[in-house]
Amino acid sequence: MLTKTAAAEYGSSGIRVNAICPGVIITPLVAHISADIVEGVKQRTLLGRLRQPQEVADLRFTSPATNQDSSPAPACSLTVV
Repeated sequence: MLTKTAAAEYGSSGIRVNAICPGVIITPLVAHISADIVEGVKQRTLLGRLRQPQEVADLRFTSPATNQDSSPAPACSLTVV
């Protein structure tokens, strides 16, 4: 909702608003979470695993919403499952 609101507010100024919602990413912060919680999160994802940081970085550069030559919707929220 924040993405759509910001797009509505700033779109007339030519500002694009996009969001990538990757879920839980394997980072040093995740290392401090109990294994039971991490397993529960994994079970609720379609792939049954957590994402690597590079997977999300790759999305940022290949998403049509970030391509300056394309004509995406004024607001794009990409949920990574």
